[in-house]
Amino acid sequence: MDISNSLTLTALITRPEPHASQLATQLKEQHIDCLIFPVINILAPPALTEINEHIKDADQYDWVIITSANVLRHITLEPLQRLKHAKVAAIGQKTQHALEQHAIRVAFVPPEPAGSDALLASDTFQSLRDQRILLLSGVGGRTHLTKSLQSQDNHVVKLECYQRIRPKAPRKESILSWQRNPFMIIICMSNESIDNLVALVGNKTRTWLLNQPLLVASQRQYQHAVAIGFIKPALVVKEISDAGIIHTMLAWQQSERKKHE
Repeated sequence: MDISNSLTLTALITRPEPHASQLATQLKEQHIDCLIFPVINILAPPALTEINEHIKDADQYDWVIITSANVLRHITLEPLQRLKHAKVAAIGQKTQHALEQHAIRVAFVPPEPAGSDALLASDTFQSLRDQRILLLSGVGGRTHLTKSLQSQDNHVVKLECYQRIRPKAPRKESILSWQRNPFMIIICMSNESIDNLVALVGNKTRTWLLNQPLLVASQRQYQHAVAIGFIKPALVVKEISDAGIIHTMLAWQQSERKKHE
C-alpha cells in the first residue's frame, strides 16, 4: 500500500452512540476522517424500575463499583442522588467523568489501562474482605469481577443497568464506502464489538475485514482478534480514553508514513 503524506487517515468507529460521535469530533480536529458504524446499541434493561429502586439503597453498601458510563444512562434522579452518599469506584476515566458530571464523588479509579483486572489487582481491592459491594454493570459480559470479589468473602449484588444489542447489518453501499479508504483503521474497544462487526459484515466482506488494522483496548482483546483471524497486529491503547485513542492513532499514522517516505 502506497501511503503518502497527502493521504488522509480514516477511522471506522464502532463504538456505541453518543461515544462514537464524540470521538469523531475530536478525531476530525486532528484531520482524521471518520466513518461511524456502531456495532452495539445501548438500551434500557427490562427490569429498569426494580433496578432504580435497588440503587436507592446504594449508601448501605461498603462499595459501589460502576463498570461503564453506560450504567448512568437510565438511572433516574433519586437513585443518582443516593449515589452521591456512597463510596464509589469507577472503572475507566470516561466512567469517572460521567459520574463527576452528576456531582458524584469517585473514591477510586484503577490505574491505566483501566479495567476490571486493574481494579482487582489494586491494593485497595486485593485486600477487600467481608464487604457489601453493589456492582453496577451491563447485561451479560464477563463474570470474572463478580467471582473474584466473592472469592474474597465479599457479598456482591450485581445489577444489570443496561443491555447491549447488535444492530442491523450495514447496507452494501456503506461497506463499499469503507473499502474505498486505503489508509484506514477500525476502532473496536471490546471483544463483543469485534464479534459483532465480523458477524454484521458477512462472509463476502470477511476477507477484506480481516486484513484491516484494528485499534483495541487491551492485550486480551488483541489476542481475541488474532484468534478470530485478523491478520495485521492490532494497536493496543495505553490509556482507555478518547485522548488515549487519538494519541495511539496519531503515533501509528506517523509511523506508517515514515515507512513509505
